[in-house]
Amino acid sequence: MNAQNQEFIIKTEDGTYVLYRDGYRRVFKKVVEMRRLEISAKCYNVIRSFVESSRKEEYTWNIGIIVANKIQFIKMHKWVLVVDPDGIKLLRYKDYTTGADSATAAVLYISRNNTDVINICGHQVPIDAISQLSTVITSDVPAARGIYLYELVRKISEYIDF
Repeated sequence: MNAQNQEFIIKTEDGTYVLYRDGYRRVFKKVVEMRRLEISAKCYNVIRSFVESSRKEEYTWNIGIIVANKIQFIKMHKWVLVVDPDGIKLLRYKDYTTGADSATAAVLYISRNNTDVINICGHQVPIDAISQLSTVITSDVPAARGIYLYELVRKISEYIDF
């Protein structure tokens, strides 16, 4: 077997990782595998629009509107970020304007009672530092890119401290 076809990263039976090509190198630090969170196109498009939205103050989605004990940040025809007594929700604009149940329609939900977990399109994901770096959100849409969890958490943090 030539060196090009040889595996470079090998996980041993005891869970350690070894780098092997033209020599043996053991990895001494903890290694975690990348978690790929495959979500629907609907959810992915909302998350990508949210993450890639400009931070400039002149855009309407960067101005909160208080309505009946909640604050809404609205990007017309794309998404609505709602902060209310239940927690933080990111909704598809169409679902929000048609009155869909925000608990089931939420693309993203962070409960006020548990800020250690984020619900992304029905997937419970811890939001600790390792998960933020090792979780990538993907979908089967044209020109999709992997969106790291830390990008999403950082964007939410531009709106509210949680």
